[in-house]
Amino acid sequence: MAADYVDNEDVLEISGYLKSLSLRMAELSKSIKDIEQANTRLDSDIDLRKTLILRQVNDLKKDFSAMKDDIRLVQRTILALIGQLKSSVKADELKRFEKRIDVWAPESFVTRNEARRVIERM
Repeated sequence: MAADYVDNEDVLEISGYLKSLSLRMAELSKSIKDIEQANTRLDSDIDLRKTLILRQVNDLKKDFSAMKDDIRLVQRTILALIGQLKSSVKADELKRFEKRIDVWAPESFVTRNEARRVIERM
């Protein structure tokens, strides 16, 4: 009947193992909680940075859009200036041509109205 008998030393040894196992499980549980808290903080930091980056990207998109509008305005202004310069050159040439006509005095050959019509056709 030796098998039915439980030795106190065996019970104490098993109790020691269980206590050691319990302490180890408590340490693991604490480590898991610490890791979860760190993970939560990291998630919050990542979300915050993601929000900031998205905000900055949107600001950049708005800035680029405004720059495109500014560039279009500058292009239109340049085209208008070129048009004005072209017409000013034509007007200047026309004035020089009129001065030449006045110096030449073609009235003896043609009337002033005929000369103007010739100029306007150019």
